[in-house]
Amino acid sequence: MITVAYFARVSADRPLRAGTHAAAAEWRAMAQLPSLAFDHARILNYALDRLRNKLEYMTVGFPLLPEKFTLTQLQEVYETTLGKQLDKRNFGRKLSLLKILKPLPEYRRGGRRPAQLYRFVAARFEKLKDKGILSPF
Repeated sequence: MITVAYFARVSADRPLRAGTHAAAAEWRAMAQLPSLAFDHARILNYALDRLRNKLEYMTVGFPLLPEKFTLTQLQEVYETTLGKQLDKRNFGRKLSLLKILKPLPEYRRGGRRPAQLYRFVAARFEKLKDKGILSPF
């Protein structure tokens, strides 16, 4: 049996529309998957490993965020993808040094204190990539 697999980055906030043959399809965390047939678990783990590796040299996390986002939202994307917690201070410091985020004069309210919003600077990321300086998360 031959299996062909594709993976894509899609925000879990996006509604899942399955066809009639997959009406029970739903978003699930990798750690909460049921037992899978054949070599499907191995295929999914391989896709997750590829995604984790791409975090270091591509902007794979940013399409999962709104255009304006908080550092906490960005860190949650990295932590979810990597499957581990990151130190908040070090995460912010590394991003600050890379200068791939543009701070906006806007804040999101909701927690104890307002969180500043940011926008991704793709041109800066591409310059770093061209120089061989990659995101070390």
